[in-house]
Parts: sequence; C-alpha cells; structure tokens
Amino acid sequence: MLAVSTLLPITRHQPDKQTASVMYIDTEKKFSSRRVVEIAKARWPQYFTSQETIRDITERILVVNPGSSEALISHIKALEGSIIDHNIKLVLVDSIAALARSEFSRDKVVDRQQMLGQQAAILKSLAETFRIPVVVVNQVTAQVHAPANHPFQGSASTGNRQQESHLTAALGTVWAHAVNTRLVLESVADVRYIKVAKSPAAPLAAFAYRITEAGLNLLDGHRVPDQVQSSIINMHVAHEISYEPQPMGI
Repeated sequence: MLAVSTLLPITRHQPDKQTASVMYIDTEKKFSSRRVVEIAKARWPQYFTSQETIRDITERILVVNPGSSEALISHIKALEGSIIDHNIKLVLVDSIAALARSEFSRDKVVDRQQMLGQQAAILKSLAETFRIPVVVVNQVTAQVHAPANHPFQGSASTGNRQQESHLTAALGTVWAHAVNTRLVLESVADVRYIKVAKSPAAPLAAFAYRITEAGLNLLDGHRVPDQVQSSIINMHVAHEISYEPQPMGI
C-alpha cells in the first residue's frame, strides 16, 4: 500500500511524481505484484481505470532479491545511484532481519551487529540526504527471561524452573537504537493493532486496523484496550548477547 500511494498519479503540485519510482528490497521473496494491483484498484479506483495505468504503476516498483547479506549490503551501497537515476521516492526493505538471522550464528553476533549498524547508517544517510522515507521490516524472536510488555507476546514455561519466554523484537538493541521511528504490529483477541512505540515527531499511540483487499484500514471508533495502550511505553527489545561477570585473572 505504501508503494502504491507513493506513486499515485501526479497533480500540478507534484510534477516529479510522473517519473517517480519505489525501491523494494525483498529478502524474503514474498513481493506480490498481484497484491499491488489489487490494492491499487480497490483503494484508488478513480486513478486505476485502465491496463495502461496499472502497468505504469507496477513498472515503477523496482524489486531486487538479494540472496545473501553480502548482496544486501551491495544493493544498499548502490542505492544512491538508483535514487538519482530512477527518481526513487520510497525505499522498502522486507525484511532486514531474514538474511542476518539465517547467516550469522550465536558466536558471530558481534559481526552481525556491525553489519546491521553499517546498513542502518547508509539507509539513514540516504533518507536525510534525499529527504525520502526508508521503511525497514524487522522480525520477532522468542527470548527467555524477558518481561512480556505487549499483550501479543504471551508466555510459555520451559523446564522445571518455569522459565518464561516471550516474543519480542529481533536484532538486538543496536538495531533498535538505529531506527528513528518504530511501529509495532500485534494481534490481541483477534483484533490487530499498530502502535507508535518510538518517534521524534509523533506521540506514542495505538490504533486498531484490519487488512482488506484495499490494504490497511483503521477501525474508526474502536476503543483500544488499556493493556495495549499501557504497553506502548514498555517496548522490549531482545538482547542478542547475555553478559555475565567473568573471573578476572591476576
């Protein structure tokens, strides 16, 4: 939906949108052009009335499928040229976590965090330089001993010590501090919520929504439960390394 809204037909106030493009970096290989067309026709039927307009919108969504972290960082480094050449107005990375989590083992967490820090620095620089939004999708992970600050996290007991594990944001605190705005999606009692958990420009808030053929639609008049509202300020992020005191040699 973000990609389509970025490329809506131009107005006299936005002449550069005629040639604007969106860069979609699809590491999970889940991009669907059919879904793009469905959203466009259902949400903005007044604009997409012919095959020509549909084809125009899909051709201006540039999709790349990096198969490794090395390929991903290469694509990110090459973004500046792509932004200039293709008049890119939005960059989407779905997801930043997939390759990093699959390629780096527990003993390589420091290397992984350094790579993620490099990716974040380049993406933030591009966003600020060209004044365009960069949207990056994270994943969730299960963490033992973590407090459950969101209703969707639930809990599970493991072993005789009744250790608790919860779902929480992946990639650790390095990535958490790198982002400017953090949105959390969760489902509570079969209702979906989107929460502004961190933002320099907006108050912390939660909104109910549903997914339709037209994309994401907010549920007007829906009262957000107290447990969802109160959890916004307690966003927990997985710590990738457990630090324990070590004996010092003399």
